[in-house]
Amino acid sequence: MGVRDRIPRMKARAFDLAEDRARQEWARAVVGRWNAGLASDELPLWSPSLRAALLAGMPFLEVLCPACVTIGAVDLRRVDRHPEAAVASLVFGLTCSRCGPSAPMPRLVGLHALPASRRA
Repeated sequence: MGVRDRIPRMKARAFDLAEDRARQEWARAVVGRWNAGLASDELPLWSPSLRAALLAGMPFLEVLCPACVTIGAVDLRRVDRHPEAAVASLVFGLTCSRCGPSAPMPRLVGLHALPASRRA
């Protein structure tokens, strides 16, 4: 009749799914703590990795231009950086398109599942 490996494969798949869910919950907790730190107007001393943000299902980094008070969103899925790079390290490469090259450094607002334009 053949090799009977269906049950062991099902058990292994269930274990992998549970492990993936645990990783996702851990990443959501990390991103939640970081967002809470940013909301308290106190820049946290740490930043989650791009991988953690993507695992948490929050691929949009919202940034605020302090000069023109415009909020923009960066889709982290399209950023060409190492997955273990800190989310906060992206701020050095961002400039406001309205203010031009002499714009001040943007302020990080938080990580979200959807950009602000689609959350309303």
